[in-house]
Amino acid sequence: MNEGLQSKARAIYDKVKDELYLCRPNLKVGNEAYNDHLLFGILTQLNNGTQLVYGPYGGGKTTSSAYLNSMFYGLPLKVVRGAIVRGNPQITKHEVVGRPDYSKFSLGKEEAIWQKFCMMPPKIWDELPRTPESTQAIALAGIEEGSWTTLNEHVYEGRRPFYATANFADRGSNTIIPALKDRFDIATVVGFPGLANSRAISRRYNKEQELILEDDGITEEAEDLMLTGKYKEVHSRLPNLRERFSGVLTSRGIPVLIDQEKKQIDREISEVGLDDLAEAYCTLLTAELNIPQEGDYLRNLLAQTSESRRLDQVVVRYAQSLAWLQGRENVNLEDVLNIAPYALWHRVEWNDAVKGRGSFATYRGADLDLRIAKAMLNEGSTGAEGLKKRLEQNAGNIKELAGLLKEGKEEEAKKLLDGITSTGRTHPFFLDVKRELEDFEE
Repeated sequence: MNEGLQSKARAIYDKVKDELYLCRPNLKVGNEAYNDHLLFGILTQLNNGTQLVYGPYGGGKTTSSAYLNSMFYGLPLKVVRGAIVRGNPQITKHEVVGRPDYSKFSLGKEEAIWQKFCMMPPKIWDELPRTPESTQAIALAGIEEGSWTTLNEHVYEGRRPFYATANFADRGSNTIIPALKDRFDIATVVGFPGLANSRAISRRYNKEQELILEDDGITEEAEDLMLTGKYKEVHSRLPNLRERFSGVLTSRGIPVLIDQEKKQIDREISEVGLDDLAEAYCTLLTAELNIPQEGDYLRNLLAQTSESRRLDQVVVRYAQSLAWLQGRENVNLEDVLNIAPYALWHRVEWNDAVKGRGSFATYRGADLDLRIAKAMLNEGSTGAEGLKKRLEQNAGNIKELAGLLKEGKEEEAKKLLDGITSTGRTHPFFLDVKRELEDFEE
């Protein structure tokens, strides 16, 4: 691993936290404490991931996302903000993706003028729930693959950082369709920054702190380029502007990751392994969400479950990137415990029985579902054990079973499974392994 790259990524986190998006830590990772929303924002950049950001009006959802896009992509803040889609009830595909070039259209030629949102690789969709459900579907392929179509033209840019913001439900909100929610790797909640930070923020009416992310000359050039609406031309000329602005940021003492370094980080994250406990936890999580079995397993605690394979991928990938950021070559159990709740909670809905348990019943925070996810994926809550507890209870059998299968001792593995599944309460993981061995035998 290149420790210099990790130092740069952590330096960007510190720069944003200390000077731009003032916040306080609420998530312990190893011996360090982070603000969860900002930390996941950094990981989303490193993974070219997707993040859904909930929070109150004026909490910094869109602002923090714009800071990260400006610093990681290397374009002035005004240019980044000019490419944000603003959700509203009347928004159309032409306003999001592109429209006809009317000067050519009148001559019988069909050419597209692409919107800034599509031409800006890292994207922000502000106030997503203000967008009608029928219009949200246009973003499905774009969020996941960077695939956008307008008229007869199509662009494919691959995965890029994508943030969407959402106020907590109010009179003007629509439901975010489940298929769209599932395409967001992670969901975070912007919280109260604390009184000390609030006092500092109250002195920032004119937002002077943002001047370090501005350059009038480069902004004007970039805006003129984006206004052409010509996708290929924009993407052939943007790299030069980005290189110049990255140089401006560096001269101001702002840490920058160039494209080559980000590609190196991507490779290093992919090479991070999972230790046995982390691997077992991820397997049990998948089992409990997908395999029906009586008992207080996760699937039975949900009014709306998730059987998406995207969830499996996200937990592993973001855990790998979190371990990488800490300079470790393997993901441990703490990593997946930190990641899993943020990958799960927006995809599911806990049932009323769970919401009525213990402290959940009296909790009035808008992030109740996240709070429940953190408890049920860890130690549990009043009257119900969490997934981590079930991992501890079954770790011995999981290890023994894995050893037998690795050595090719299938008959002994079947006997072990017969003993485990003969009891009244068997974890769905063992039921599925037994079923696989029986199917293979047939």
